[in-house]
Amino acid sequence: MARSLYMPEDLGTEVVAPSGYYVPLREEVTEFGEKRLLYVLGSYCIEASCCGVGSWNYLRVEGYIVERDDPDHEAVPAGLPIDTIEDKDERAAISTLLQKKHPGVRIEFR
Repeated sequence: MARSLYMPEDLGTEVVAPSGYYVPLREEVTEFGEKRLLYVLGSYCIEASCCGVGSWNYLRVEGYIVERDDPDHEAVPAGLPIDTIEDKDERAAISTLLQKKHPGVRIEFR
């Protein structure tokens, strides 16, 4: 695991990309073992690419929350320390858990 600082995006704000855009919609925290896992749900839209067009929902796993002064506060603050997840078996187990909670979503890891 590598330690990094979480830098939230503006939820609900469209982010322009070379062939379309994406929109981060909400942050969620869920328990995984003894740890709290932070992830972002959003949607992608490809409008102009050599391979066609399309749209889908995504889930980006940010990592495990290291510490938090106010765990009951709804918004996740900028600069929150997180541990990224590098182990492929751990990623597979997390993906299985999150696919059950959010069927059909495409999962990526930070």
